[in-house]
Amino acid sequence: ERTPKSAFIKTYGIYNFGAVLTVLALEFFVLRHFGLTSALQGLGLLNISIGICIYFLKKPKTTSTHKTRKRNTYPQRLLGSLFLISMASACFQMLNIKIFEALFGPFNETFALVLAVTLLSLSIGSVWANWQRFNYYASIITALIGLILFLVGFG
Repeated sequence: ERTPKSAFIKTYGIYNFGAVLTVLALEFFVLRHFGLTSALQGLGLLNISIGICIYFLKKPKTTSTHKTRKRNTYPQRLLGSLFLISMASACFQMLNIKIFEALFGPFNETFALVLAVTLLSLSIGSVWANWQRFNYYASIITALIGLILFLVGFG
């Protein structure tokens, strides 16, 4: 099934998996072999090159200016819950980083590994949620169960 929703979820999963590989490659190879300045210059040049390629390879289709687009509107309760969940997720991720730093030390490698595990989890989770055809509420319930199991196990 090729819907915009499933295409987004697949793209998001691939994006996060690519981010995992990038974080690990940067921390354990690029920075150690080329140094910070050269690594930043190389990444900047790579970003500019990718932007230029995308600009010339894929131009958006023009649409008629006479047609009016229907705006997607979302219920306020849904947006409010998404905001609260996003804030809770950020706090939870910071807690995980602090726990890993307490266990393994505040090293660059520790942060890179935590970030890689987080991004890999997002990638696997998005693919799994798409496969299970989770809706928003089922995803929230699953995250809540996971949080409760974490808090019980952590104590």
